[in-house]
Amino acid sequence: MDNTDSIVARMRACIERNIACFEAMLQACVSIEQMALEENVLEGLYASREKDNKILAGLQHELDLLLREWRQDDTIAVEERAMITELASHAFELDQQLQQAREKSISDLKRYMLSIQNGLVGLHKGHNMLDKFRSPEKKQAGYIDRKA
Repeated sequence: MDNTDSIVARMRACIERNIACFEAMLQACVSIEQMALEENVLEGLYASREKDNKILAGLQHELDLLLREWRQDDTIAVEERAMITELASHAFELDQQLQQAREKSISDLKRYMLSIQNGLVGLHKGHNMLDKFRSPEKKQAGYIDRKA
């Protein structure tokens, strides 16, 4: 195996790992609205995203190193360059899809948080209104408002 085969094989393997990673992340990327928003689900989602981010950082680092070597090697055949370009294009498309899916998740989560905030504002209004009906002597223990 000469140096050309080595860089082509390593570049191909790296890009294929990127593609596999993107495909797995896209399958796992579920809209927040479709999930039960329980604490353990959100914590699991957060942990999963953190793990994905670490994997992507590792893949990016590997690809950066290989790209430097790839650009310096002028002995790579045109067919091999075309194959790597095709794989890289596929990985790029999957990366864009993953970004869109994550942006949608962020948007869904923001809408969910806004609905919770609006509900909380409504609760505060109701709380304040109910407080107005309470007796002025409400702090006295055992007091019963007979007018209520």
